[in-house]
Amino acid sequence: MLELKLILALSAILILPGLALVLVGPWRTDPFWQRLSLSLAVSVVFWPVLFYGARLVPGFVLGFPAILIILSGSGALIVTRIHHTQWTFAGSDWWLLAVLGGALMSRFYIIQAEPYPAWSDSLHHVLLTQLTAETGRLPFTLAPYVPEVKLDQYHLGLYALSGSVQMLSGAPAHTALLWTAQVLNAGAGLGVFYVLDRWVGRTGAILGAMVVSFWSFQPAWYVNWGRFTQLSSQFVLPFSWVITFELLRGLSSSKSQLAWFLGLSALLNAGLFELHFRVAILYAPLIVISVLMLTRLTRLFWQLSLQLCVASGLLALPALWPSILVYVSRTTQTIVEQGSASAAQIRTVYFDFPLQVFWSIGLQPWLTALTLAAVVFGLWRRQRLTGVVSVWVISLMLIGNAYLLGIRLLNVTNFSAIVIMLYLPASLFIGSAAELMLHQLGRWQPWVLRVGAVLAVLISLYTGRARATEKEILRYFVTPADVQAMAWIRQNTPATAVFGINTVFWLPHAPHGTDAGYWLPYLAGRKTTAGVMINDLGNPDYISKTVALSQAVLQLPEQTAFEQLRRSGVTYLYIGAKGNPLGPGLDINTLRHLPQTQVVYEVDGVVVLALR
Repeated sequence: MLELKLILALSAILILPGLALVLVGPWRTDPFWQRLSLSLAVSVVFWPVLFYGARLVPGFVLGFPAILIILSGSGALIVTRIHHTQWTFAGSDWWLLAVLGGALMSRFYIIQAEPYPAWSDSLHHVLLTQLTAETGRLPFTLAPYVPEVKLDQYHLGLYALSGSVQMLSGAPAHTALLWTAQVLNAGAGLGVFYVLDRWVGRTGAILGAMVVSFWSFQPAWYVNWGRFTQLSSQFVLPFSWVITFELLRGLSSSKSQLAWFLGLSALLNAGLFELHFRVAILYAPLIVISVLMLTRLTRLFWQLSLQLCVASGLLALPALWPSILVYVSRTTQTIVEQGSASAAQIRTVYFDFPLQVFWSIGLQPWLTALTLAAVVFGLWRRQRLTGVVSVWVISLMLIGNAYLLGIRLLNVTNFSAIVIMLYLPASLFIGSAAELMLHQLGRWQPWVLRVGAVLAVLISLYTGRARATEKEILRYFVTPADVQAMAWIRQNTPATAVFGINTVFWLPHAPHGTDAGYWLPYLAGRKTTAGVMINDLGNPDYISKTVALSQAVLQLPEQTAFEQLRRSGVTYLYIGAKGNPLGPGLDINTLRHLPQTQVVYEVDGVVVLALR
């Protein structure tokens, strides 16, 4: 029953608002999949813009009744417009349906044995989903879980989606988040399809969707890292690009059509930013490069550009203004050392990127070779799309290495964030080259098309199996034994208890847990020594305290570490079933015999120790 509620909630949230807007706009005559794909993208940005806008109205809550009214209104509008729309389903449409269905199966198969999201980011994703569903608003802090963490410089758009799904379905926050993210992951190829189908051709568009859904291990691997906010923004990016470019190109002389394109472009651009700030920065060069390819920049172009900037800025203002203030303030201040942290260490760990890692987080070697061949062919044939995307990739590389200039204000992201999104340009290159090649074949085209289709399906079947089964199991922290232990903790420890947990430092000032102890704030309502992955958004005193406590946990069983933990209010230690696969961790065989500790719970590999 819960699965059915989730399916209905996701379908309503991701289809109804966007489809209503598309059907009343000039896109109702577009081909079926273009119309449906654009509707999904519009729905994805509709909720973040709505929830951020609601922040401007004191006391206004977007709870279950408000969401139901919005969905009902959208449904009614669709009913009134649907008879004006043709819904023919062409033969090639079945191909994309098969790709989308296969992607959904692979994305949900991989999580069937792991109901809790993976890795360190997922904890604050779940907490923010929970807070949004409970309050009907996007939170300003992580209170009551970690009240010291302020959210002015954090993108909250995803939780407008996952929180709404939780409200409608009644599912737990971790389930609502994971289902929302995996549906977006499965549909990531639709944006590439939309670009290629609109500008290149149907065959290349379907192949591009195949590359994203099956051939590339990104974005499927995002589930192993909890990289859900970046995924949601990249889902929207291709649609924002198309609508914005077609607006600025001014193809239509109709003022009403231009107004519709202007409004939808502003909505998409604002929502993309609110889903992930850095992806919006990476998207900006694509628009600039695209418009520079126009033969001439007319007066209408400048008028539309100004209107679009104003409209997009106004819609994004509730997130844009506070994030800019905090970013400028933080990047212009002197780096405060946290323990052994230094600017050089942070640069080494966060910014310096070993090229050999490209194959493990970017594109596989064979897919890289195929992509390069597609680029060469497209440039040789002077294909405009290949040229634009090639320049965009170069600009992304420059942004990812901007830290080399030594100007902190330009350090908007690291190179790995660029590498893991290269599936987008790769699929565009391959799809556009395949379509261009087909047009060069003449009478051989039907035969080559049949052989190519069989080959593409075989590759998709082989790589699709990997997308459904390849999992980094050490990144999934919560086990059934841990869930049982969390229930015991809720019943047998005070609400003010603070737990020391297995910890690693991914940056010198950024600790995170390595087992289910990290999830104590969500599963048991108890605080931990590690906090959350976005601790760096907290005040300096909180950051220093978290770093010091996490370092003390790593120094156990030294007496000074015990004393420091007790003075800071830490009352328990938690050792999860997964332990610490990334380091030595808390050693139960040593800790159980010390006079400072007492084992109060030990079941199926999970141990809770009280500090005497």
